[in-house]
Amino acid sequence: MIIREDTVLDAKEFTELDCVLVDEAQFVSPAVVDQLRMLTLTLRLPVICYGLRTDFQTRSFPGARRLLELADTIEEVKVTCQHCQKKATFNLRLVDGKAAIDGPQVQLGADESYIPVCWQHYDDAVTDAKQAKLKAAR
Repeated sequence: MIIREDTVLDAKEFTELDCVLVDEAQFVSPAVVDQLRMLTLTLRLPVICYGLRTDFQTRSFPGARRLLELADTIEEVKVTCQHCQKKATFNLRLVDGKAAIDGPQVQLGADESYIPVCWQHYDDAVTDAKQAKLKAAR
């Protein structure tokens, strides 16, 4: 099932299921998260969501924020930094190999890529991008 921001979930469509899995849950709207939560109560149906907490600017996705507010349990999937093998806690958006510091929260396309990084490598890349932007503005 594809879920859009304005999707209304009908509990009747879920009665034969044993579990609901939601991938890329950060893109689900808070209203849909609330509906998924209600499925856990009305149907006693487990709902498991996978997704990111924050975007490339370290800002919460609205859906992720609501999931964190309502979750019974939260399990972190451990990911390592692409540069140093420390724990990755940030998603760095790269455009032409450089850190992107501006742009829409959600942007899909062939020119962008996202890599998991630790705080140090995130901060280094963003600082470099900000300095390059200042230099170009002069």
